[in-house]
Amino acid sequence: MDHASARILEIGDHDYFKEQYPERTTLLWTGSRPSRNLRRDAYADCSVGRFLAETRAARDGAYDVVVAYATNQSPWHPRYWLRSLARSPLDPVTALTRVFGVWLLGFRALGVPLVILDMQDGFTINRSNHRLMDRAKLYFKRELPVDHWHVFHGTAHPSLPTLRIRSRARWLSRLAKLRPISVGLWVLSSPEGWRRITRKESAALTEDPDVAAPLAVDRIFEAKTADIFFSGSVERSSTLRPAGLEQLRALAKRGFVVDLPAERLPKDEYYRRMRQAWLTWSPEGLGWDCYRHYEACQCLSVPVINYPTIIRHRPLEEGRHAVYYAPEGEGLMRAVETALADKAQLKRMALAARDHVLRRHSPAAFCDRVLRAALER
Repeated sequence: MDHASARILEIGDHDYFKEQYPERTTLLWTGSRPSRNLRRDAYADCSVGRFLAETRAARDGAYDVVVAYATNQSPWHPRYWLRSLARSPLDPVTALTRVFGVWLLGFRALGVPLVILDMQDGFTINRSNHRLMDRAKLYFKRELPVDHWHVFHGTAHPSLPTLRIRSRARWLSRLAKLRPISVGLWVLSSPEGWRRITRKESAALTEDPDVAAPLAVDRIFEAKTADIFFSGSVERSSTLRPAGLEQLRALAKRGFVVDLPAERLPKDEYYRRMRQAWLTWSPEGLGWDCYRHYEACQCLSVPVINYPTIIRHRPLEEGRHAVYYAPEGEGLMRAVETALADKAQLKRMALAARDHVLRRHSPAAFCDRVLRAALER
């Protein structure tokens, strides 16, 4: 079947497909808060009646694929119940169904492919999602470890899965369904400001980035005023960041122009400062994959990233789209100094990275990839 006409049932606390394909997507919302991107009348709460009706409709042929979003904690955790109940205190049954909606798919016959998207920061898969893996055709995971077996650390086994588990057909079957997926790019930035990518723009970006996201390229390179830029949390994020920050400060003492705002920047200012820098430091945070990787590229600032700890989809290539560095010793300083020695190469990299990100990591590219894989025979 052609993915471009697929009818989609989307269940969870994300709205990627409803936002991209509103006419052919039904969204059952399980989030403890309303969607930030859709009007309230564009989707329905995952109530008992609606869940049963729509999954029955899928079984009867009303949908071609079901897309659901994995959670990083068990649905029976009291924290989820209390958050959901606070949103609809007079309807506790619906509140509980919102919490258990995705998990219940593991017990519901659908008759069409089920695809799970795990966009969580963590590299493990919660035990409550194992049954979903059995029912799903594919399980896309943003933070997919290089050794896929690590996703079962502490869930299938108290530590790393042992050789005994690694030889069992059940676990091998689950492992075979894993696929990497990027966090993607969801906003466009220009000298005039920033905005969320619209449905029409998203489709155009995959064909020609300049159709939906034109930039005065020459003026941006001429206006570069900083060698490297970084704005983000440090102490509350990864242990990698404090050490890297010290290296950036050491570069500043050597005469490099390092833009390190102390305060949290508004979005417009954040992107403006990013465009003014040749490089943007984009270190691992709670997860390795990060919006900053892709935001820097579309701002024509080459991202500087620590070597990946995950398997990636259509990755930013070293020396072509991004600068990678080893976290040991002064790896960041050496990588930055080497990159800044050749501004002509940085310009070529920035242009290639922007084209790559807008074509391959737009919302349309994200959703189309999932649908193609789900509907592939």
